Amino acid sequence: MQRTMKKMGICLVQMHITKNKDVNITNAVTLIRRAVKKYDPRIVVLPEYFNYFFDKMTVDDNAEYIPTGETYTALMNVAREMRIYLVGGSIIERDDKNKNLLYNTCMVFSPTGDMIAKHRKIHLTDMEMDYDFKLRETDVLKRGHSLTMFDVDGMKVGLGIGYDMCFTELATLYRKNGCDMLIYPVVYPARLGLMQWDHLNRARAIDNQMFVVGVSPARDTTKEFTCFGHSMVVDGHGRILVRGSDTEDILYAECDLLDMDKYRDQIKLFGHKRTDIYDTLVKY
Repeated sequence: MQRTMKKMGICLVQMHITKNKDVNITNAVTLIRRAVKKYDPRIVVLPEYFNYFFDKMTVDDNAEYIPTGETYTALMNVAREMRIYLVGGSIIERDDKNKNLLYNTCMVFSPTGDMIAKHRKIHLTDMEMDYDFKLRETDVLKRGHSLTMFDVDGMKVGLGIGYDMCFTELATLYRKNGCDMLIYPVVYPARLGLMQWDHLNRARAIDNQMFVVGVSPARDTTKEFTCFGHSMVVDGHGRILVRGSDTEDILYAECDLLDMDKYRDQIKLFGHKRTDIYDTLVKY
C-alpha cells in the first residue's frame, strides 16, 4: 500500500501506574486527550501493563476478555472520539475460548474505534536479577505465536511487547515484511535499563533502518519493581528524536518517512544481506 503521508506524528504516554485499575484507565484516557489536543498526532501509544501493573497474585482478578472488557471499551471510545490510531500498551487478556489461558496483550484501534490488531507477547519475561527484581510471567501467562502488523496511512507498523524488544530476529522479520516502524510498549527494570535501554532501542532501529518506539511507564520507587522510564523514538539512522525523563509525561516526535526512504537507498542494508549463507524465517 502506498503511503499517503510524508511525515507521521506520534505521541508516547509515559504514565504513572497505580494499584487501582479504574484510576489507571481514567488517567490513560485523560492523557490521551491531552496529547491529541496539544500535539495532534496520528498515533498515540500507551505503556505495557498500563491499566494494572503485573502481579501474579492478582493477575487473574484483573484479566479481561476482548472485546467485552472495560479497558477495551475505554480505548475504543477515546480512539474514536479523538480520531487517532491508538496502540493500547498492554493488558492481561483472558482467552475467550479457554478462560484459564491468560496473555499479555496489546490492542490497536483505528480512528473509527475499530480494533485493527491484537498482539500477544511472544517472549515472556522470566528474569531473576540479583540486584533489581524477580519476574516470571510464565508462571501465569501463555506465549503468543505470531507477528502482528497494522497499517497507518500506508505505513506498516510492527508490534512487540516488553521482552520482545530484546530479540533482533523478530525485528528483522518485521522489516522483511515491509514495516517502517516498530512499536514496543515496555516495562524495563531501572538498573538494567540504565545499561541497556538506549542501546536496545537504537540497535533495533539501526539494524533494520526503521523507526523504533519504546514506551515505558513512569518510574515509581515505592514499588518492588521499579521501571526505568525514558520512553523514546529513534529513527533508522539511530538518532534519538525524543527521549523522556522518568516522570509522567507526554512525548511527541515527527517521523520523516521520506528521509528514511532516502537513507535506505543510500545504504541498501537489506539488499546486501547474504541470504545464500544465512536468513531469518518465520516458522509458526
